[in-house]
Amino acid sequence: MTASPLLVVTDLDGCLLDPVTYAWEAARPALAALAREHCPLVLCSAKTRAEMELLARTMGLASPLIVENGGAIVFPPRSFEGQVPGSRDERGTRVLALGAGRPLLIEALRALAAQAGVRVRGFADMTAGEVSARTGLSAAAAELALQREFDEP
Repeated sequence: MTASPLLVVTDLDGCLLDPVTYAWEAARPALAALAREHCPLVLCSAKTRAEMELLARTMGLASPLIVENGGAIVFPPRSFEGQVPGSRDERGTRVLALGAGRPLLIEALRALAAQAGVRVRGFADMTAGEVSARTGLSAAAAELALQREFDEP
């Protein structure tokens, strides 16, 4: 098996996923064509690693994921040959952080809000139930959306 010299990177919402139903089945023929050509499909989204890992497993993908608006690249086992300089190992998955961690972002957001005299309410201030009610996500999906590591909606 020879790897393709190509790589496809796609956003999720409204691109690979239906903008209303979030279904991906319409993309099956394209995914099958990429698989036949041994062309990796890299998913890129504002979604968390937990959300994207679940979607990738459901779709049968094992390629890298760009999570939380580019906050990190996640390399599942066997998705990338060789070393990933600057990455850390998390139970066999390599994670390359590209941005600041969420705690620093939350601290900075709160400091800026106080300085500006405005009230800001991010995901860190919400329960899964509230995220679900405000976004339309299911309770389970809201739990995954709250597992943020690199950004703060």
